[in-house]
This record gives sequence, structure tokens and C-alpha cells, in this order.
Amino acid sequence: MKFTVEIGEIEKQVIFFSFNKFWGNLKISVNGKTIIRDLRTASADLVKSYEFKVGVKEIHNIRIEKIRPLLFAGLRTNDYKVYVDGELYKVFKD
Repeated sequence: MKFTVEIGEIEKQVIFFSFNKFWGNLKISVNGKTIIRDLRTASADLVKSYEFKVGVKEIHNIRIEKIRPLLFAGLRTNDYKVYVDGELYKVFKD
């Protein structure tokens, strides 16, 4: 799963999210700079949240939630929710 989100009115920030269901590699970058790397192999949690801030003059709090199904998560659709300053911004499905 890969998606890109552009945040900000005056100061644009491009957030890139990448997750490989087979290998479990997760990467989040802002404006081409990697800020989060994770390896998601086996987890009891159905929701994993990644929180960070973007911007210098126009600062936004970002939270990306990776939501997996209870059973056979690697074979089923996962949801990805992007929140900007606590408000739901966009939902992606793979």
C-alpha cells in the first residue's frame, strides 16, 4: 500500500506512506525525508498509530492509523486513516 497526502495552505508538506503487507516494512516520509520506519510482522493490536508534526511556520499534528482485520490480515483489506490536527482528513483502503 502506498499513498501520498499534501497538507498545508501556505506551507505545503507532502507526506508519503508505504506499507508492504508481505514483508511488513512500513515507511513514512515528509518532503522526501524518512521520519518513521517500522517492521510490522506479528501484532496483537488491531490499530497502530503513528503521530508526528509537520511544518515550520504552519505546524500540523498528523496521525496515521493502520487498521487491520482480526483474522487473515495479510490477505484482507486494511484501512489507513489520516488525521490532521485531530480531524479525519482522508481514508485509504488497500
